[in-house]
Amino acid sequence: MTHSTSGEEELDRSTLLGRVSIFSSLPNDTLLSIAGETKRRSYPKNTLLFVEGDESDNLFIIESGVVKIFASDEEGNNVTLKLQSTGDYFGELALIDRQTRSASAITQTEASLITLARSSFESLMEGNPCICHNILEALVRQVRALTESVKDHALSDVYGRVVKVLQNQDKYQSRKRLTHADISDIVGASREMVSKIIKELSLGEYIEQSPNCFVIKKKLPKHW
Repeated sequence: MTHSTSGEEELDRSTLLGRVSIFSSLPNDTLLSIAGETKRRSYPKNTLLFVEGDESDNLFIIESGVVKIFASDEEGNNVTLKLQSTGDYFGELALIDRQTRSASAITQTEASLITLARSSFESLMEGNPCICHNILEALVRQVRALTESVKDHALSDVYGRVVKVLQNQDKYQSRKRLTHADISDIVGASREMVSKIIKELSLGEYIEQSPNCFVIKKKLPKHW
């Protein structure tokens, strides 16, 4: 469902935009102007927003909910690249280089998303150089994160990758605990293997599964 923009909604959206890293340095009147160019749409859980190779025409900002960004192969195997939640944005890469989508996106929960069209996004960057600087900083952070991820996959076994996810849960989750399927997608291993590791860590009283997260009760073993 797509919602039109009223004055009160524009104010709400401008407040949200001000919390988004690439827009946070903009003055309130500019944020309000941008809000007037956006659209809000609600999506049910498990809605595929776009797939790798799609044409790109919008920047997405999450007002509420969780969205998974993932890559897949021809056999349907998926790997989770990021889990995004309230205040996060995605889809900017394809708008910057005018290429097709480099990954796919699906809602993990019911979600309310705000979209900004390519034409509005490009005009915004031309008129506000600080946004280009903020995006550059964000891209540097992404490159660092991807470098770390590649290093983990190349140099760590499955257990080591699972431990790293457990130790850095805030990077991947929103208001709900990561599922075994979430972790298996992130580390690139089977769900059965991940479940076995988590079960043994639980039996050894290294971790405890609370409603919102995995609680690490004592130092995790270096090797499994």
